[in-house]
Amino acid sequence: MNAAVLVIDVQRALFDAAPRPFEADAVVDRINVVTQRARESGVPVIFIQHEAPDSALAFGATT
Repeated sequence: MNAAVLVIDVQRALFDAAPRPFEADAVVDRINVVTQRARESGVPVIFIQHEAPDSALAFGATT
């Protein structure tokens, strides 16, 4: 069986703005734990991010 961890649309621009998502810090902490465990076990971690040109979700945006 093949396995991977997919992290979808967890981008700074979606978490920094007010109002913040429900339990934002706890969600990010859980994602960090899961991805670290996956990496330690040799399971691939894949990040999928929505992009929107000329916005905070533009490719390479830092805010």
